[in-house]
This record gives sequence, structure tokens and C-alpha cells, in this order.
Amino acid sequence: MRNRISQSIARFSCYILSIPFLAAAPVYAVTLSPVDSVEQNFGENVSWRIAGNTLYISGSGKTSNGLLLPRGASVQPLSLDTIDSWQNLQWNEYASNIKELIIEEGITAIGAQAFGLLDHLETVRLPASLQTIESMAFAGCPHLQSVSLPEETHPFIAGDAFEWNTSLYNSSKPFFMLNSALVEYGGESAEVYIPDDVQNIIHGVFKEHSEITAVSVPASVTIIGDAAFKDCINLKTVTFFGQEQTASERNLQSIGSQAFSGCKSLEELNIPRSVVNIGVNAFQENPWLDAAGDYVIVGDGILYCFQGKQKMLSVPDSVKLIPGGDSIADAAISGDKIVEIQIPQSVKEIQQNAINCKNATIVSAEQTAAAAYALENKIAFRNITDSQPQRPDMTLGYTADGWYFGNSRAVFGDDYYLNDTDKEHLSDLGISTSNDQTWGGSCAGLAITVILAKNGVFSPSQLQTGTASLSDVNPTEDIVSFINYYQCTQNKGGTVSAYEPDYLQFYRMLTIANNIPCGESPFLLTFATQSGSHAVVGYGTESGEWEYEGKVYDGRILVWDSNYPKALNDESCLYYDSQTFDYCIPHYGVHVAEGAADNTAGIITVCNDIDVLNAYPYPFNLHYQKGDLNCDGTVDVADVKLLVKHLTVQTTLTDSQMQLADLSGDEKVNAVDLTLLKRITLSPAIT
Repeated sequence: MRNRISQSIARFSCYILSIPFLAAAPVYAVTLSPVDSVEQNFGENVSWRIAGNTLYISGSGKTSNGLLLPRGASVQPLSLDTIDSWQNLQWNEYASNIKELIIEEGITAIGAQAFGLLDHLETVRLPASLQTIESMAFAGCPHLQSVSLPEETHPFIAGDAFEWNTSLYNSSKPFFMLNSALVEYGGESAEVYIPDDVQNIIHGVFKEHSEITAVSVPASVTIIGDAAFKDCINLKTVTFFGQEQTASERNLQSIGSQAFSGCKSLEELNIPRSVVNIGVNAFQENPWLDAAGDYVIVGDGILYCFQGKQKMLSVPDSVKLIPGGDSIADAAISGDKIVEIQIPQSVKEIQQNAINCKNATIVSAEQTAAAAYALENKIAFRNITDSQPQRPDMTLGYTADGWYFGNSRAVFGDDYYLNDTDKEHLSDLGISTSNDQTWGGSCAGLAITVILAKNGVFSPSQLQTGTASLSDVNPTEDIVSFINYYQCTQNKGGTVSAYEPDYLQFYRMLTIANNIPCGESPFLLTFATQSGSHAVVGYGTESGEWEYEGKVYDGRILVWDSNYPKALNDESCLYYDSQTFDYCIPHYGVHVAEGAADNTAGIITVCNDIDVLNAYPYPFNLHYQKGDLNCDGTVDVADVKLLVKHLTVQTTLTDSQMQLADLSGDEKVNAVDLTLLKRITLSPAIT
């Protein structure tokens, strides 16, 4: 008992501080003989009277709160050692005469401290109407020996309602119960066997009992209250009897908030499957919790908490409930770096404040608890059952869809070559084309043009007549100029995206890469290296197991690298840990791990938005005659046929062909342009 005193000191400091104010206030100035029978108010609809040695409380609703104050000038904190120096102001004149308290039917709640410090109180009779006994209601009644309550009456009872009642419970009779509720514990044993008829272990019964090392909980217990075993620092073993019963036969239903919090020696806890409710922070500072894995699932499919490092979560199918609490701090799933949470249909309830992940997308089916929670809390949601649109696979064919030549000075020379037309157009755009700029690589231009070609922005035959793919195109001066044109447009900020945290950018990259087989475009990936930066084309993902510098990665981003244009170079790929998003690009010395102090370089840009990559379209119309849709140097019937097929939806012109087909100059391609094109092709015959 005495080991709970220190915790109670703070509880009553507020009353001590209020003494000067109360001394000036009128006190209860009723002078009665202990044998008189006079009624006085003790609540809005409650009154009291004393007859002989019995105090009667009658009426309806809740009694007033009592007021516990130190006697005389003493301001000692209320504790077991100082109870004699305190008084209950309400009953001070009669305290020595009150031996029995009868609370009559109609009373539903006993206010805080209402009957505390009644030094001679021996028996209490409570009514069947009683629903609540508040804090310190009967605390410090050292001669109280009997409290009776009608059978089947089970009020909610504050944890300290009967504190410091040495005759009611002590080391020789450690358990004080009200009907089936275990209200106080006064024992000193290391091993505690809770009586078989206990159903409810109320708030804080065993709190701070550091002598306890083992507890046996009978199958009769249905509720373990808030803080019931809080800070039992030497508690090692909790045994729940009835484990052999089926879930429907077991009784334990609820474990309250902080019930086992601070039990720093508790290493094993087998919670019955019958439990359907777990309070917040029920198992904080438990070694058992630390060893419970990423997804701590207890009771009947309750996800008590997620404590892993994954940024993309897949809640196990065994989970039925994700509990919440009074605030977002109570969330079972929490973390700003969590970007995706897949929740199965087995989860039937997600309580308020269960998820605190401001950047996450919830992924589940429609008409589920997850979908409803996302809608109610304005969280991004993706329907996992949505079928992907039937679009062509956009995975690059490494040798067919890429340039056959690479990012080489042998191809590009010593500076950034541009023909006069391209140079003039870039100047008009405000982009520097100074010839004294030493060539340092055209990797961005090479990568962007590969992506644009894959998306049909231009066709290889428009670059060189008779070519079917980029791998057929030879690096003439005009081709080098074309590539450098897109290299230069990056100086205009064409691919610079708005700032986003690294983990969100990485998640977006994975999402794009995974969807490339379903029609998503390959993407430009630029990253910093130890000596500068580099650009490649990301075009897909693979799962497996790879190890670099002692770290194992389970996924990789496939890339087309202009430094290795003819075949995939394994070490140019980006390898990643799907749980932590740690990654590396071995060939370029890029190594990034969350929280690591020795990170080397990292991702700069992830972009597959064609409008951004082609923000300054190459001016084909300046290089070819209007109407020369196939770019073969002449405007003839072949060009008319191409335009007819486009207008009759048999084929689609590329963006560059659309420039050449817009003969009317109205930024549209329609029958008017077809008419004009026919006139051009027929004009020699007319002449």
C-alpha cells in the first residue's frame, strides 16, 4: 500500500493551493446534534440527514463532491502517514459520530472525495441505482470494514475510490471486491493469484506494486481496467487461464489503456483470442512488445500497433480491427514517411485516429472499412480492384528503342554542337548556345529523346529517311544537334519538378516503374554522383536479391544508360530495399540509406510527363517543308495518304508530323489542311 503514496501526492496538490480562497468562503454553518434528523442539500437533487450514528443520503442523481483539507495550519500532502492531519470539511462536525453510511435508491453517482476521511465509518450500504463512484469517494476511512452493494450492480469505480482503508484490505486480506469487481489490492506477495470470482479488475488496482513478479488471471475476468498493472516494474509473467477454451468460451474482452505500461520486465504475454478491445499504450515499455515484430497483432485480430520500418505497408489478412484513441497520438499506424497502406477486406473496423500518416494512400476495395475511413478522414484512396486500362506495354526494348551510339566525345565532339537553325531557335527561347561551352556529356538529351520516341512524339524516319527505330539512326551532325537541342532545353528548367520529400519521390518512381507494362511511360531519372550528375531512362522493375557493399536489396529499377547503349549494364541499375527505400547505383557510387551519415549523392529528378520533357518541342517545321509529313525531302502523294489515314483514324501522326501537317497555321489538323496539301501536290501538274 505504502508504495502507492508518492503517486497520490500530485493528485491533491490542487486542493492545497486553493486553501486561501476557501478560508474566506462561507462554510456549512449547520449545527446539529448527532441524534437530530435534519435534511440538508448535498447535490442538486440530493440531501443528507444524520440519525444517531448513521448518515443517510437520499434523492436522485449525483451527490456533491467533498472537500479534503489539512487540519489547522498544516499543509502536508495527503498520504497514509498524514491522514490524521486532514479533514473532510463537509462532515467535520460529525465525523466522530458517523459509523454507518446508507446511500438510498435513486442516487446514481457519488462525487469525488464525498465521504473520504470519515475516521469512524465502519459500514457502507450502496444502492442498486448506483452507476459511478468517483475519485477518493471513500479514501482514508481506516475503520471501514464492510461495503455492501446489491447483487448484479456494477458501477464504474475510480481507481483510488477506496484508497488507504487499512481495515477494508491489507496484507492479510489483500483483495477488496465489490460484487465481481476487484477494487483494491493491499498484498505484498511476489506472486498474485486473482480470485476466481473476479470479472472486472478496475483502474490502477496493482499500479506501482514493484514487488509483484507473476500474476495469474482467472478465466472469469472480462475486463482489465486502465493502468491496472501500470509500472509493475518487476512483473515478468502474466498467465491467462482458460487458454484451452474456444474463443467463444473465454471471457476476457477488454484490456484498458496503459494496463501493462511500464512493466519493464514483462517479456512474454499470451493475450487470449477472446479480447476484442485494447486501450492505447496498453503495453508501452514492455520487452514483450519490442520483440513482437513489425505488426503487433493481439486478441481477436487487433492490430495493436505497427512498429516496422516499411514505407509501403501490407496489413496482414488476420487483422479485423485497427484501434484508435482520443487523439492522433494514439494511432496504431503512424509515420509521415509511410506512403502506402494496403488494408485487406478482413478489417471490419478502423476506429477514429487509428491512422496518422499524412502522406499515405490507403489501398483497398470499395465498400470496405478502409474505403469508408479514407473518405471520412480525407485520406487518398486507391481502389485495388480497379482494372488497368488496356494500353500497350511501354517497356523499352533495350537495343531497338535506344540509340546505338552512346554518350561519347567521339560522337559529340569537344563542345555542344548545334546547327544554325537549332541554335537560332534556342536563342529565341532564351536558352544559351555559346560555342565556347566544353562538352561534358549529352546524357539528358539522349535519355529524353529515347522517351519521346517511345511515346511517338517523333518517328525515327523523320530524323533519317528509311530508319525504323532509333537504333538505326546514325549520328550525323544534324542528329547530334537534335540530341543537344533537348540537352540544352534542360537549362531552361524543363524537367525540374516541385520539391517533394525523398521518400515520396521514391514512391512515385516505384509506382511509375511498376506501371510501365500497363502503359505508363518510361521516365527520366537524374541523380547526383560524386563527380557531378547523370541522366538515364527508367523502364521497369525486377524483384530478386542483390548485395552491394554488405547490404542486400530486394528490387531494382531497370535503366537504359547512354554510357552503355548496346546492352543492359547491371551495375547501372538502381537497387533498392522495398521496406526502407534505401538504394544504391553501384556503377556511379550512389549509396543512400535512411538516417545514414555517409550517404553519397542521390536522386534529383523523376519525370515521365511528356508535356514537361517536351516543354520546348523540336522545331521540325523549320527543318522540313510544310506538308512533308514523312520527312523524305519532297511533298507528294505519300504525304497525302498519311494525312488521310490520320483524319480517318486509321493511324495517328506524331507531334512533329502534326507541326508539318498544319498548313493553315491554325494549330489544328483537319480537312482544310488536307485540301491545302492536295493543292501543293497537284500544283506541278497544273503548271
